[in-house]
Amino acid sequence: MGRDTLRLLKILLRFVVVMILAVIGYSVYVVFDAINDTPEIVESMMSSDDLTLQLGDFPEGWLDALISVEDPNFYGHNGLDLKTPGSGRTTITQAVTRNLYFDDFTPGFDELRRGLIAFFVLDPKVPKDTQLLFFVNTVYLGRQEGRLVHGFDRGAEVYFDKEFGELTYDEYLALVAMIVSPSTYHVLTFPGVNAERVERIRALLDGDYVPMDATDIYYDKAGASSEPSGTYPEE
Repeated sequence: MGRDTLRLLKILLRFVVVMILAVIGYSVYVVFDAINDTPEIVESMMSSDDLTLQLGDFPEGWLDALISVEDPNFYGHNGLDLKTPGSGRTTITQAVTRNLYFDDFTPGFDELRRGLIAFFVLDPKVPKDTQLLFFVNTVYLGRQEGRLVHGFDRGAEVYFDKEFGELTYDEYLALVAMIVSPSTYHVLTFPGVNAERVERIRALLDGDYVPMDATDIYYDKAGASSEPSGTYPEE
């Protein structure tokens, strides 16, 4: 091996080491910054006017249905889950992390930051039921007439002109069906597409469909690649 080759390898090795140290340093900064901010963030959310629903407002079985669709191992994982069949790429914990810790979210380092905060900060420090409470009140449910819709209470009002407690189970599942891609499964813009996803969700909940792997979030593995990807479209 020539001197030039050895010199190049040393340069590449140094570059790799610097990049690894940079990522580690960034990760440590993100975690400790989030640890400092979390008490204020949680307290602010708990006293927020946006917290319009309590978990007790959901009829029996409704939260179980939501978890089965969005994050089937929610009570078993530590904020991240890439293995549970039907889990998708984003857990409820990660979704709440995005809603609470980010003003703007873009792919790349924000995804790394979200995962770090979800695993090392939010999940260890915030009880699962509190995470779920934040999720049902902040989950993104698309746009209507140019306005962003967040939370099941607001979704019931905007899409069905009802109080949340007045929703039927089918209407509730129509909102759940939107979460994976609100623009694609918009209950008013594409009611037929939404209804089809509701039927797939019912098959899942009835035990008539078992997801094949973590990416099988549309309950039609053969056609999954043609479906939209990602939990959050651009807002």
